[in-house]
Amino acid sequence: MLFNSLHFFGFLLVFIPIYFFANEKYQKRILFLFSLYFYSCLKIIFVPILFLSFTATYVSAIQIQNSKKAIVKKLWLLHTLVVNLGILFLFKYLDFFRSIEYDLRNLLQLPNLEFEPIGLILPLGISFYTFQALAYVVDVYRGNIQAEKKFFNFALFLLFFPQLVAGPIMRANVLLPQFEGKKNFSLENFRIGFPILVLGFFKKTLLADPIAEVIKPIYANPNQFDWITCFMGGVLFSLQIYGDFSGYSDIAIGIGRILGFSISKNFDRPFLSSSVTETWRRWHISLSSWLRDYVYISLGGSHRSRLRNYFNLNVTMLLGAFWHGANWTFLAWGAIGAIFMSMERYATETGWSVYFEKIPKLLKILYAFLVFIFGSIFFRAENINKALVQVENVFTFQDGIFHSEIYSTVVLVPILILAFYEISEELGVWEKIVSTSFVQYLKPIGFAIVILLCLMIYTVTSSPQFYYFQF
Repeated sequence: MLFNSLHFFGFLLVFIPIYFFANEKYQKRILFLFSLYFYSCLKIIFVPILFLSFTATYVSAIQIQNSKKAIVKKLWLLHTLVVNLGILFLFKYLDFFRSIEYDLRNLLQLPNLEFEPIGLILPLGISFYTFQALAYVVDVYRGNIQAEKKFFNFALFLLFFPQLVAGPIMRANVLLPQFEGKKNFSLENFRIGFPILVLGFFKKTLLADPIAEVIKPIYANPNQFDWITCFMGGVLFSLQIYGDFSGYSDIAIGIGRILGFSISKNFDRPFLSSSVTETWRRWHISLSSWLRDYVYISLGGSHRSRLRNYFNLNVTMLLGAFWHGANWTFLAWGAIGAIFMSMERYATETGWSVYFEKIPKLLKILYAFLVFIFGSIFFRAENINKALVQVENVFTFQDGIFHSEIYSTVVLVPILILAFYEISEELGVWEKIVSTSFVQYLKPIGFAIVILLCLMIYTVTSSPQFYYFQF
C-alpha cells in the first residue's frame, strides 16, 4: 500500500477510529494487524522474509543479554549480522558482485559464462528495517538498552507502518517505550501532526511527481540536450528527491503524531546549509546518525591519526552510498560527498576555514547546493556513462535541444511555494507569518486544497511510488 493512494486514505479512515476506540489491551494488537496488512498490500510474499529478520534479531538480542561470556555475546551478534546482512546481500547486491566477477574474468581473459542477472525482486523497506534491527541488537550488545522480551512488542517496533518502508530509521530506546500505555485521540496531536502530513503530500504529489515526469527524457538521453537543460536536470532532480523522500518522512511523522507517537525528524532544510558537511547532517538524518554511531565510531571516529580519520570518513560515506543501491552511480555520488567533506575537514584542521567563513552566507549555500546538484546527477543517472555525458555537457556548454518544460508552471509554482516556506522557517519568521489572523483563516482552505488535489490525482491516475522504496 502506498501513502499516495486512495487505498491508503481508506485505510486511515478505517484504522484510526478502531485504534482509538480500542482499550489498551487490544490497541497494540490492532496496530500490529493493520501494520501487517499495510506491508502485505505492498508484496505479501515478502512477509516471511520480514519475520525471519524479526525472529533472528529478537532471539539474538535475548541471548546476548542473558549470556555471561563475551565470546558467546559476540557469536550471537555475528549471527544477527550474518542473517540480516545475508538477506540484504542476496536480494540487493548479489547480481552486482556477480557482474563485477564477470567483468574481471573477461579482463583477465579467463574462461567465462555469459552473465545473466538472477533478478530477484527487492523486498520493500528491507534496507530500512535491516538497519533498524541491527541498531537494536548492537545497542543491546553494547549494554545501551535492555533486550525486549516480548516478541510481539519487538515485532511491532520493526513493523510500525508509518515508518516501515522508507524510514525514518528509529532507535529502540526512542520508539519501543512509546508502545506502552493507552493512546487517546488528542486535538493537540492532530493540530501538530496534520499540517506535517499535508506538507508531505504537497511535497510528494504536487512537487516531486511533476518534476519526475519532466526530467525523464533528460536522464534517458542526456547527449541530446544542451548544457542548460542538463544542469537544470540536476537541479530539478535534487528538488524531486528532496520533495519525494522528505515528503514520505513528513507523512510518517504526521501520521505518527496523530496516533500519539513521536517519530524522529529526518530532514532539516538541507539545501540551506552553508557547507557540504552541514548538508549531510541535515539530509536523511536518521541514516547519517546511524552511520555515525554504528560505522564511523566503530572504525575509531576522529580519535585516530589524521590519515585514519579521513579513511574512516570516506569509508562511512561510501557505505552510506552503497546502502542506497548496487550501482557504480551511487558510489560515485558518495565519493563526491566524501571528497568535499574531507576537504572541508582539512580546511578546518589547518586553519584555512577562516577564509571560508568570510564568504557571504548566500555564496556558501550556493556552493553546497551546487556540489549536491552534481552528485545528484550520478544518483539519478541510469549508468556512469550517462552521468559523465550529462556533467560534460554542463562544463563544456554543449549545444543541443532545450527542454522548455523545465520552466513550466506546474514545476515552478510548487518549488517557489516550498522555497518560501523553508526560507521562512530557516529565518525563524514562519511562526509569525502563520500566527496572523489572515493566514489562520487561509490555513484550513490551503490544507483542503492540497488534500483535494491529491485525491483528484489519485482518482485519475496512479501516483508514482516513493523514490526511496527501491532502496
